[in-house]
Order: sequence, then C-alpha cells, then structure tokens
Amino acid sequence: MAEDINRNNACMLIDGETQICIDPSEPVLRVLGKKYSILLISVIGNENTRRNFNDIRKSIPESSNSIISRRIRDLISTGIIKKASENGIVTYALTDFGYELRKKLIPILRFIEMKTR
Repeated sequence: MAEDINRNNACMLIDGETQICIDPSEPVLRVLGKKYSILLISVIGNENTRRNFNDIRKSIPESSNSIISRRIRDLISTGIIKKASENGIVTYALTDFGYELRKKLIPILRFIEMKTR
C-alpha cells in the first residue's frame, strides 16, 4: 500500500492546483526519446502531406533504412503517424494526434534551442 502511495506521488506533475498523471504519457514519451523520432515527426509534418519512405529517408542524413523503419513502426504504434497504401504506393502522414503533438513540441524545441546557444 505504501508503495502505491509513493508511486502515485512520483507519477504526478503538479501545475498550480492541478495534478497531471504522467503514466498515460509514458509510451509516447518513450518513443519520442528514441533516435530520429522527433526528426520523423518534423519531416513528415513539415509539408503537411503524405510522404513515402524514400523521401523520408533522404530527409534524414546519416540514418539507415532499418532504424527509420523501426521508428516509423514505433510512431504508428503510439498513434502519431499513420500508414496508407494507394495503388501500391505506401505513404506516411501524421495523425491528428501527431499534428497536435508536433505543435506542442515546437515551443519546447525553440526553448531548448534558445537555452543551448
């Protein structure tokens, strides 16, 4: 029981008088922390259109097909991007959740960029 209480305290982010439980965010945060995840969200979301694998891969220098494939699968499994196939051509796009997440990441990335100059 005491362990549950400690866990409850540890998983809460306090914002003024509100508490936010971090636990539901962990799968998404885990994926975002992996190499190339944020770059993929950027590349796929930059032109607000579907992108095929080769276009995505070319937009991320020094990456490999295997790591990009793994990251795409991770982002699909967390609902950030979606895969579509039309006339045998596979493309990827951000989901509504992915677009919202991307919008929320922009101020964080600007803040980090400003603080690390």
